[in-house]
Amino acid sequence: MSDLSADIQVNFQSFAEDTPFELVVEDTDQDGKKPVQVEFNLFSFKFTIIHTWGIATSKGKGAGIDSDILEKMLVPGEKRIKVYCSQADALSVKLIVDNGEKTFEYSDYQWETSKISALGTSCCGSVKPDQYQQTWKEIKRTVKANTAIFLGRRYDPIVEALTWSGEVTKRLRYFYDNPQVEIMQKTVFRDRKGNILPDPVYNPQRGTFSTNGEAIGAIVVRYKPGYSLYRIVYDTGKDVASPELWAEMKMAWIFGDIHKAEVPPVRLIAMSDKAAVTGSFQRDYFPSGYPRVTFASNTSDEEVDEWVEVAGTRETVTTRLQLDEDDPDAYADIEKITYIEGMDDDGRTFKLRMLNDDAKA
Repeated sequence: MSDLSADIQVNFQSFAEDTPFELVVEDTDQDGKKPVQVEFNLFSFKFTIIHTWGIATSKGKGAGIDSDILEKMLVPGEKRIKVYCSQADALSVKLIVDNGEKTFEYSDYQWETSKISALGTSCCGSVKPDQYQQTWKEIKRTVKANTAIFLGRRYDPIVEALTWSGEVTKRLRYFYDNPQVEIMQKTVFRDRKGNILPDPVYNPQRGTFSTNGEAIGAIVVRYKPGYSLYRIVYDTGKDVASPELWAEMKMAWIFGDIHKAEVPPVRLIAMSDKAAVTGSFQRDYFPSGYPRVTFASNTSDEEVDEWVEVAGTRETVTTRLQLDEDDPDAYADIEKITYIEGMDDDGRTFKLRMLNDDAKA
């Protein structure tokens, strides 16, 4: 009879090895959220008219738009995100933002004061003051964008509900750095026949609650897992948008809201020695569209009448504005109001007629 030998390998993995890390970008309850600030120059009064009325429609790619809109970033955007992971895994985590880190230069301006004459005396013992001049000085600055800045480890409390629907074991979602777990609420646990079962037993080494057989019930727990906090610095997104999409974003900005276009989100890749995950969040801008202007006829503290449009009284004419001389399909139809009636809370009415409107413009 021959001998039979075999090697048996048992792998006891920890919770941190099972779930290396998780990237959380929304509802982080963190300060420091800032939109990308852009400089804008309205290159033509015709687009001011379009936005002022707010009732224009456009067609075509609008390739003829040649302007500085969205092209100059004054201040990059910022957002804080969380990476839930163990203390050991945190050392190897690396974040990549969009296409990677880049450096851009911008100009900052401030008044610089300098003395041009010293104190002097005159008759009667009076003293002349020093004389100064102020110069508007340009300061060149550089800043990094599309980068992640590590802000350290945090341990904030979270509340989590664990529900059994015929399972035996439930695991905490973020069991990192062996947090203390507090049971805040608990139901009676029963088996599939309705018989009462003992309460779940907590395993502090695995971050799991286990019942004696398949169970139905729920508990609510509170604990403080460890996570790494990062500050994400991002740009306008021009490098990740196609030329056609970038043109659509500029057109949407002109019409009042850049998010009416498919604005590319800020995309993140988090990598460690064990795994890699992805995430994204909305890219915000300031201003997010052509700034709106409001007019007030009364700046005092007195009560101001509120006027509303009387339905059915509006009269309009539509003119077509060609956006690109070389593309007949790139245009905006502008619906101009020529007559309108309004009424206040007391029933008083007014009539407004726009004179000298050139319908052929």
